[in-house]
Amino acid sequence: MVRDAFSAMLSRNENFEINLLASHGIEMIRTLEVDKSNLPDVLLMDIEMPVMNGIEATKYLKVHFPEVKVIMVSMNCEKHIVERSLLSGAKSFIHKSESLENLYAAILDTYKNDIHFNKYVTQETVQGLKSVKSQIDLHQGISKNGMEILSLLAAGKTTNEIALSMNLSPRTVEGHRSKLYKLLDVESKNVSMLIKKARKFRLVGR
Repeated sequence: MVRDAFSAMLSRNENFEINLLASHGIEMIRTLEVDKSNLPDVLLMDIEMPVMNGIEATKYLKVHFPEVKVIMVSMNCEKHIVERSLLSGAKSFIHKSESLENLYAAILDTYKNDIHFNKYVTQETVQGLKSVKSQIDLHQGISKNGMEILSLLAAGKTTNEIALSMNLSPRTVEGHRSKLYKLLDVESKNVSMLIKKARKFRLVGR
């Protein structure tokens, strides 16, 4: 099994400690729920697990154990598979036949919050997927109210109009706007640039 092969490879390196082994997603979740004080920093997730596959298991982790970083493992490195993995919450993607050196590199990169792709994923695909990852990170960083305010700004509404529409104080709306400027790396009070960037990252419609 891939699980046993990776476990054997990692046990050769004293810098890594293996504290969780599971044969499917449900077993993994149950193990994590039993001892939340000893969560793994990085988890190698087989996309093709039985009972609950890697995509569904990663979605669960993203909600209930967001501090656990996931590396998706698969035999299939087609773009749509890698993209589904990232959208589910995985930070990196590797092939099941990875060398020991590449496996170590993937774990260390992911631990440092870097994105790691294996050699089977083309450079063009990597660039496209990094763009997808940026969009995901932005969506996750913006609150529900922030997204609604962004949409209303794109529709040409003023701060006072937005406050009235959302039953918020103008000061609260301004606070959300300040966070949006920071997240999208836009100079404060430059609404047109804020909307332009929001459309670029598909946060609002054209």
